[in-house]
Amino acid sequence: MSPDAATPHAGTFFVRLEDLLPDVRAAIECARTSDGWDLQTLRRAINHEFDFLGAFTDVRIDGRPPVEAVPSAQLIDERAEWLVLGFTPPAGRDLATAERTFQQSTRRAERGDAKGAMPQLRRISAEFPEVAKFHRALGQAHLVLGELDDAEDEFLRSRIWTPSIVTPLTLLGNLYSRRDRPAEAIPLYERSLELGRNVYALNNLGAALAQTGQKVRAIECLRCRHRRRSSIPECMVWLALTLIERTRSVSHSRGDSMPRRGAARHG
Repeated sequence: MSPDAATPHAGTFFVRLEDLLPDVRAAIECARTSDGWDLQTLRRAINHEFDFLGAFTDVRIDGRPPVEAVPSAQLIDERAEWLVLGFTPPAGRDLATAERTFQQSTRRAERGDAKGAMPQLRRISAEFPEVAKFHRALGQAHLVLGELDDAEDEFLRSRIWTPSIVTPLTLLGNLYSRRDRPAEAIPLYERSLELGRNVYALNNLGAALAQTGQKVRAIECLRCRHRRRSSIPECMVWLALTLIERTRSVSHSRGDSMPRRGAARHG
């Protein structure tokens, strides 16, 4: 849905799985198990796809659509599976206007005016506490302004509503890393990567592992990161530093000294 579209009315919406776009269907298929459908994974896919509507949407997979939606039994394909969404808009609150405000405020923050975006982000976060991305955006604005306690509060609020979404986990990990608390950041990055591999969490996990002295694991993370996005230089910096430290550790433990530049080789 586009930001300027009107919020849909309450009701039930359905579509055959085979009619979904390939990337949406692939995300939904990840919820399929030998025992049926994993609702947590299914909801995560829907929250990602439907964005700010996800908090107000119930989801299930049925073998047939709602009976009132099909005018004739002949139209039902018994072999089809249907994605069924039940949408209930929040009573007395204008969700569409809040979404437009969110888009305007985030654009303002991206242009470098995080302070100017703050009042609007605070307002919609208070009015719609169940919309996780409003809290994430407010937390990011606090982070840019160096208000780290407030940023942490908003990222934690975001996690309450979307505990299985990658972005708030990575953002919270970044905040703890920035506060020189890499040991607290590591499990957040690891959980983020369990839910969906992304190069940013992988890079930051490698950095946090290096900071806590876990050099071997850091090297593996950063090597993987370099293979995925070799054009981004910071992973190479961390990889080089970690490899140097690892080499020194191994050399010192063996009682060796680092070879001098230009030293002659023998034998």
